[in-house]
Amino acid sequence: MPVAYPGYTEKEIKLYPVLSDPPYCLAGAGAYVFGSWAELVPANIITSDFLALSLMVRLDDMGTLRHWILQLGKGLPAAETSIATVSGFFWYDSVAGRHWLGRMIPLPIPIKVSGKSRVAMRAADSNGTELLYEVRLQYVELPL
Repeated sequence: MPVAYPGYTEKEIKLYPVLSDPPYCLAGAGAYVFGSWAELVPANIITSDFLALSLMVRLDDMGTLRHWILQLGKGLPAAETSIATVSGFFWYDSVAGRHWLGRMIPLPIPIKVSGKSRVAMRAADSNGTELLYEVRLQYVELPL
């Protein structure tokens, strides 16, 4: 049986999806405009209550410095409610030709989500174009 200590678990930290292309969402058509909610985890896929820990995010291409905002939500389609908002920067160094396109985004605190819940995401950024954000969810099932 796993031992639970504050901030520690021996349970497996999981990723969804694992062996398939990640789902994606589009930033809104305008600077700092959220795009539509997109399904990250369909209902009934993660059947146990779980803690959402982080998001694994990749941009298809960006071409310049970009401030982004991602929201994680839950609920039925067209009735999602936000449960976390995170932000940061991606950049492109045109002189060196370096892209910094992917990263792990830890949530400020783990967020409890009921088993069988549908989890969704949406994005906004400073560029104002409908850029593609690929996202995976890192989580741990409860109880710890």
